[in-house]
Amino acid sequence: MFNGAVIIENKNQKIMLSNNFDIEEIWELINLANKLNTSIFLYSINIYKIFFVNDYEKIAKIRKTVPKELSEKYEITNSIPECIEFVKKGITKSKSLQFICEKCNIKNSEVIAIGDANNDTEMINFVGIGVAMGKAEVSLKEKADDITSSNNHDGVAKVIEKYILKNEKIDLI
Repeated sequence: MFNGAVIIENKNQKIMLSNNFDIEEIWELINLANKLNTSIFLYSINIYKIFFVNDYEKIAKIRKTVPKELSEKYEITNSIPECIEFVKKGITKSKSLQFICEKCNIKNSEVIAIGDANNDTEMINFVGIGVAMGKAEVSLKEKADDITSSNNHDGVAKVIEKYILKNEKIDLI
């Protein structure tokens, strides 16, 4: 959840891992969004992920002007082209999967991950089988072990059917 900044156990909603921003970091990113004249979203239980949102052209321009010290301080990625996402440095989906694997005594080679955007790249590389959704970004598809249909065409269900339920070769697309 939140690009790996929070892991919540489904069964009882217990927070297993938490890496929220401190107040200075929150204000730093709010001030930057104001300076860049862009919308900002703060994801919270506490604040774990901050989004800058605008049209594609504006976000592309902002992405080029993000100060280097911020990229050294935060993980900066995106899940859609119209946003820039910030989480604390070192927080990634792959690190969160690693935490879960260690906690559950599972090898990462036994894990399947499914993604569709740049913020899924490390996760796809970390697991045994990395699958890109049908409408995933080209760069993610190139790194994935397999490609499935889009979410509108039961892509995740097809992955579960292929690799977990039947474990037989079927055409994912």
